[in-house]
Amino acid sequence: MAVLSTQPWVLDASGWKDLALPAGMQVDTRDGRVGIFLGRDDKPRIMGARRSGGAWEAVYYRWREGRWERDRREIGKLSGEPSAGLYGVLGDADPEVVCKDGDVCIIKRRTGWKTIPAPKGLHRVWVMDGTAWLLADTGMMRLEGSRWVAVPWEFDARGQESGFWADPTGGWWVTVSAQGAVYRAEQGRFTRMPSPVRDPAAVWGTTRADVWVAGSDGVGHFDGTAWARVKGLAGSFEHVQGRDNEVWVGGSAGLWRGVR
Repeated sequence: MAVLSTQPWVLDASGWKDLALPAGMQVDTRDGRVGIFLGRDDKPRIMGARRSGGAWEAVYYRWREGRWERDRREIGKLSGEPSAGLYGVLGDADPEVVCKDGDVCIIKRRTGWKTIPAPKGLHRVWVMDGTAWLLADTGMMRLEGSRWVAVPWEFDARGQESGFWADPTGGWWVTVSAQGAVYRAEQGRFTRMPSPVRDPAAVWGTTRADVWVAGSDGVGHFDGTAWARVKGLAGSFEHVQGRDNEVWVGGSAGLWRGVR
């Protein structure tokens, strides 16, 4: 388990470890464009985009031999010019995806690597159930083979998306913090639901009847019929993630783990 707060932390069999960043590598995580990932070697990487002189620049740090390094060799072409932010997902998922805004994406599968064009105006990249998704100024795209394919993405909060999750049945869930709303989309048609929490920032689930949303005053859960607030979780949460039998939520209220 890897968590990025004011400093990065990693959980292993011996407990939590604070892998502090040196002063010259500090990152601001408040806008959600920098994340921490465990690579396929189970070592953490910090990757994303940060503001520099009015433009977005790449962040890529690798934990190696007991310290953080600015080692971008493993992302090849993305380490050079032009300078731009990185967006993607590293880890055990197949594929791994790393995109440089307006340049190229590296699609790393266990069967080999491919490089494809990346659209300009990137916001987020997700990998869910073996499918990669990309949100840009032009809308949502899904990775099909070696190209990004646009999917229907016309709704009244376009450009304000704060969270996204694609469920196994082919539907999408979108949170819009500014509206206090959760959207469910099937076949390109969006249905708005009132959020069980204020300022919903993130959404994740296992099935369409097991969906979690994190917000500024707690966490909510959808059972396929209705939303309910999760008891015992108060305060602000900005992240939710998990797997079949557990869910993790985090934010300024701390890090919490729920187990069935």
